[in-house]
Amino acid sequence: MTAAPESSADNALTGYRAVCHDLVQYVHAAMLVASMPSEPGQDAATQLKFDLIQRQLSQMHTVLENSLTTGRPTSANVVDLVRECVEANQVHHHVDLHIETPRARATGDHTALRRAVNNLLDNADRAARDDGRIVVRVSCSAEWVVVEVQDTGVGFGRLESGRGLGMVSVADALTSFRGSLDISSGPGPGTLVRLKLRSTP
Repeated sequence: MTAAPESSADNALTGYRAVCHDLVQYVHAAMLVASMPSEPGQDAATQLKFDLIQRQLSQMHTVLENSLTTGRPTSANVVDLVRECVEANQVHHHVDLHIETPRARATGDHTALRRAVNNLLDNADRAARDDGRIVVRVSCSAEWVVVEVQDTGVGFGRLESGRGLGMVSVADALTSFRGSLDISSGPGPGTLVRLKLRSTP
C-alpha cells in the first residue's frame, strides 16, 4: 500500500516542530552559559542581570517545549504560568502581582494561555506607559480560575494596535479552557480585563 503524500499543512507543522526542536538546543546552551559561576569581583547589579537572563531563557525553553505538543489539553497551575509571564513583563514595566491562592489548576492548552496572558500584559504595558500602573490578580473558586489584568492607561479601544496576535490569542485560550472574557473600561482612564477559566479539581 502506498502511503498518502503529506499535505502542505502537515509539511508546515513538521517544519515548525523541527525549528522548535532546534531552538530548544540553542536555548539550553545559552542557559548553561548564563548559569556559570560569577567572576571574582562581579557586582550585584551584573549578577542580577544574569539571573534575569537565566529566568527568561528558562521560560523560553518551557514555551518551546510546550509548542512541540501544542493543542494537547493538560492540567497545570495557572498561578505559576501567570507569575512567569509577569516576571518577563517586569523587564518593561513594574507590575503588582496579587496571588489569592497558591494553587489554581485548569485544563487546556497552556501554550495558548501563556500567549493570551502575555498579550494582555503587553496591552496594559503600552496603555500604562512609563507613569502608569499595572496590577495582576489570580483567584480561584470551585468552578473558575480568574486572571485579572488592570491598568491605569488610556482605556480600551483608545490604544494603537500592537505587533502581536492580539485578541485572537485570547480567544484561542478561552476556547481551550471553556472560559469567558470580561472587559471594563471608561469612561475615564484605565481598563480591567478578566479571564475566567474552568477550574480543575
